[in-house]
This record gives sequence, C-alpha cells and structure tokens, in this order.
Amino acid sequence: SFFRSSALFSIFGSWATAKRKKTTMYGLSIRVAVMALSRNGGLVPRAGREFASGSDKKAKTPSAEEKPKPKCAAGGAGGFLRVEVNGPIAELVMCRSKALNAMSEGFIGELRDAVAWVDQQPELRVVILRAEGKLFCSGLDLKEVQDRFSKSISFVEKLKLVSAILGSKLLSTSPAPKPSEAGPQAMRNQELLRMMQRWHKAVAGIHRCRLPVIGAIHSLCIGAGTDLACALDIRYCTADAVFSMKQTKMGLAPDVGQLQFISRLIGSGLARDLAFTGRDFKAAEALQMGFVNKVFATEEEMLTGARALAAEIASNSPLAVQGAKYVLNYAENHNLEDGLEQMAMWNAAFLKSEDLFSAIGSFTTKTKPSFSNFVAPPPQ
Repeated sequence: SFFRSSALFSIFGSWATAKRKKTTMYGLSIRVAVMALSRNGGLVPRAGREFASGSDKKAKTPSAEEKPKPKCAAGGAGGFLRVEVNGPIAELVMCRSKALNAMSEGFIGELRDAVAWVDQQPELRVVILRAEGKLFCSGLDLKEVQDRFSKSISFVEKLKLVSAILGSKLLSTSPAPKPSEAGPQAMRNQELLRMMQRWHKAVAGIHRCRLPVIGAIHSLCIGAGTDLACALDIRYCTADAVFSMKQTKMGLAPDVGQLQFISRLIGSGLARDLAFTGRDFKAAEALQMGFVNKVFATEEEMLTGARALAAEIASNSPLAVQGAKYVLNYAENHNLEDGLEQMAMWNAAFLKSEDLFSAIGSFTTKTKPSFSNFVAPPPQ
C-alpha cells in the first residue's frame, strides 16, 4: 500500500479507542493521524530527513577527487551501480538487488555519474547495462516517492489523504487553505520540477552517450525500468522478461522520457496502446513489435550474447561507430535534409582518417585492422 502499515494500525487503533469513549472523530482523528504518520515516516516527514536508498541514512556525496570511477562496494549499503571494465567494454551493473533494483534519487545520481564517467574514457568503446538479482527493475522506489510526495503537498492536502484512508470526512468542517499557502506550495512544486528534470537528464544521458549502450534485461522491467530500457541503443532480454508502462495504472502519465522514446522504437499506434492501457507486454510481443532486438532462453545465454555483440562492435572503428550513433541521434530531431547535410559534414571532417587507411591496408593484406581510440564531439 501507499502508506506504511504501522502508521495505519496506529490510526485505526486510536480511532477504535476513540469510538469506545464516544469521542468526536474529527478532532481526535486529525491529531492521531498526523502524529502517527509523522512518527512512522508517513505523510509528515521527519525534520532533516534524507533520502538515500529509501532509508534514513544521510547519503554521502563524495567529491570528484574521491571517486574518479563510480563503484558499488561489494555487499555495502548505499551502492546502486557497479562499473566493471573489461578492455574496451564497460558494464554498468545495477546492484541493489535487495530492493529489487528500484529506481530512486540515489540511483539516478549514480547513473548520471557512471554514464558521464564512461563517456570520458577514450579507451572504452561499448557499454552494457545489466542488473543483479531476481529481476532487472521493479520501477520506482515507492518508499522514497511517498516521502518526496509528502514534502510537496500542503497540510490540508495531507489531511485529505488521511481522510481517504479512514473513509471519513475529516475535512468537512475544516477551514480553507490560507492564501499564504500558495507561495510555499508553488515552491514545493518547483522542487518536484527540478527532481523530474534530474531524472530526465540522467536517463537521456544514456541516449546522448557517445558509446553504444546495450541493455541486458531479465525478468521484470516495470514502469521506470521500461523508461530506462527505452533510452538504450540495443535491447536484449530473456524469454521471461515483462515490460509495462505501469504509471498509467497508478494515475500518472508515463514519464522519464518513455513517451518520447517508445513511439520512435515501435511506432505511434503501438506506443499509444501501451501508454493508454498500462498493460504488460512480454518478451515475445516485445520482439515482434521491435522493442527488443533479440530474446534468449536464459539470463546466462543473454549475457553471453550481449558480450559477444559488444565485442563485435568494439572491434570496429570507434570513429565510425560513434559517428553512426551521433548522426542517427541527430536525425531523430531534424528533418531529412538537415540529417543529410549533417552526414555530409561529418564525413567531410572525418573521412580521411587513420582508421580508413588502416582498414584499406588490412583488406589488401588480409590482416586485422588496428583502430585508434576516439572521443566524439558532444551531441547537438
């Protein structure tokens, strides 16, 4: 449920006691509900509460000098992503398996930092995004969402939510919100806006990364997990994989770039079907509609396939691969003529490269070409 069961037990227990004593529901319910929810971490947040891994621990933000490479401490709390590098291939591993790899502010921060880090390493050529545990991603961290949401609404709105839980009319005689609440509420809305923008930029960073990013998705990939999958360049999944835009069934429009990406992947008609219904779509259907590139029987086979694909891509000229991604991304946001012009400019600038001469020489001598590492210019 949306609120913690301990808070609800406190509320209903107090209500039952009040009923036996024939105490009026209005005054007691407000006091007990607010006090109980505040004490149990519900609607009224604790003073100075931090949001790290859905717990009360204050998240430490290391400086750039302290973490040149994002890592997840083995078995340690607070880690969301682990970066593993094997030659030209980097693997970003979602390692919060105990929380079913739910997406939170902490995860978004580490995703942003990890993608920025791999993007700046000239020796890297391909990225694989995968997850540890029973499933790929269970969606949003609802515990953190509850705390965040409680900060963004006014006191009267909190009481309305409590009233809805109790099935009573606590606010039938309560005073209207004061005009002065409009200012603070607007500021709380701005805080939510900034949080959403952080999430959008972090997920879109995968799309903008100069390196191709391959997703290896197993089991459930729900809600925000599907948002993340949409930003990937290539998606592999297991036969038991399930995707969905669950936000629709929770009273939200699918966010974090999902609506912007998915229609480009599967077409407007199918995208609207999935967005309007919020229904699940399994691996076989995802393959049929073009959402995933390939389906594997097991997670081990999928990882083997993803790593083989990454190795094949990494064997090509980084200049050509990253140039292809750059031009493809550019074409998505521009018309045909602009896209062709950009392609002509790219080739005019980079056609006479050492990689081209190496490839031609290797073709004539029947040897393997040697390509230099390359960092593409920032996307437009």
